[in-house]
Amino acid sequence: MDAQPPAGSQSAITAYDRMLQEKERVIRENIASKYSKIHQVERQLESLRVALHVNVGPRRQALELLRSKIEAQNYKIDQHRTDYRKHKQLAEQALAAMEREEALKNQMAEELNTLVQQSAGAQLKKLEELSEELEHLTAPSIDGGGSGGASAGSLPGPFRGFD
Repeated sequence: MDAQPPAGSQSAITAYDRMLQEKERVIRENIASKYSKIHQVERQLESLRVALHVNVGPRRQALELLRSKIEAQNYKIDQHRTDYRKHKQLAEQALAAMEREEALKNQMAEELNTLVQQSAGAQLKKLEELSEELEHLTAPSIDGGGSGGASAGSLPGPFRGFD
């Protein structure tokens, strides 16, 4: 004979089965919901990858363009720096040459001044000698003016007539 479980026990088993089925259904729904969220996040991630890939090309090009422009500017700056150093050196050389030439000019000017002063001194001395000689020639002699003195007619050309 078959042993059958009591009727109350049958309903408990059925209730337990239903509860297990309900838990399984809830778990399956949770899993499906989480899978749905995972798929949604994966789609967003893929969308971000595509957007990043789309932006990477132009960004990379912009970066390369900026890098090349910076390198060109560095080259120009280096050229200007080199030119500046050359011009500065040339300016320093020109300044030194100018200072040497000015010193030479000043030395020549001093020599000219010295020569002019010496010449003026010599002319003054010669003029004094000539004045003394003229005074001796035109001065009356001590013995009464006979043959010792020169007459006005015997004076050199420019001094005639000044007695």
